[in-house]
Amino acid sequence: MIKRFDPSFLLKNARLIENSHELGRFLNEISDRKLIGVDTESAGFYKYHQGLNLIQIAAENCAAIIDPQAVKDFSSFQNFAKDPSREWIFHGGDFDIRMLTQEINVQISKFFDTRIAAELIGFDSLGLSSISEHFLGIRMDKKLQRCDWSRRPLTTEMKHYALLDAISLLSIRDILYDELLKMGRLDWALEEFSFALKNLNEHHDREENLFAFQIKGAGSLNKRSLAILKEIWVVREAISKENDRAPFMVLGNSTLIEISRQIPKTLSRLSSIKGVGKSFLSGYGDLILDAVKKGCSVDLFKFQTKPRKRENRRSLSAFEGELLKLLRQTRDSIAQNLNKRRVGFSRKRSPTD
Repeated sequence: MIKRFDPSFLLKNARLIENSHELGRFLNEISDRKLIGVDTESAGFYKYHQGLNLIQIAAENCAAIIDPQAVKDFSSFQNFAKDPSREWIFHGGDFDIRMLTQEINVQISKFFDTRIAAELIGFDSLGLSSISEHFLGIRMDKKLQRCDWSRRPLTTEMKHYALLDAISLLSIRDILYDELLKMGRLDWALEEFSFALKNLNEHHDREENLFAFQIKGAGSLNKRSLAILKEIWVVREAISKENDRAPFMVLGNSTLIEISRQIPKTLSRLSSIKGVGKSFLSGYGDLILDAVKKGCSVDLFKFQTKPRKRENRRSLSAFEGELLKLLRQTRDSIAQNLNKRRVGFSRKRSPTD
């Protein structure tokens, strides 16, 4: 089942909003629309601070890109979001909703998540590209997925890529809504949306990860090298934060591991380690050597590392083993019967979907 879908009109006529006056005017124009497709873009792959770089909105017969780097006053958007009857459509909306809330204080009260909906009707591949191809006949090109969205000016290709997700969400939502209704699972979906939104709106303090320095490869290091790793990891974090660059762009994890293992004492020795460039060496080489020295002086008896997970489960008795087997069989049977009730999913999807 493929729905006729042609985004060309909206892509061609979409506007780029770069000030609060344009934003207010656009929101006023769509104030009577009760369904809006929403997507956001962040340059978090390249930046230390994961900010909100683009907001894409699509409604019936219109679409726009809002540039948070240019717009300074979002009060009109905050008021627009207060309408409890308006449904905001996202795909895997956790990140988007959090960014809208944290960055510009836009808090929504009703949303439809196409990823959750697709999962509830038994769709196998939950990426928006696969779902879009299945329902709309369009497979989205993801080559710009890791684009630096903080870059200005936006190219036409960047604009079209960013807009297409939001535009497609409107049509996909209608199809999924009908499928959920036919299968008697609409209430399931609404309950999931409500629970997800409640969880997103609640404030959760993030616990400090005391062992974040134990990156991939740290398991091969002895305790002294782990102490050094912690110190140079702290330095890398500080450099990344100061320059707003992703940590891997400052020094790769494999380079941190090698520095910790080789324990260089001079700039010459540090420069021989793969991944330590000349510009980094001249700017931050001494900081790294100081961190290595500090790690070498750490009291290893007091140094804490992430405790290894221990398996504390006791062995099951014969009766418990049979009961567990029966429960799993019952669960799988119920799941299979539920999936047999899919509507309109006869097309076999490829393993790459």
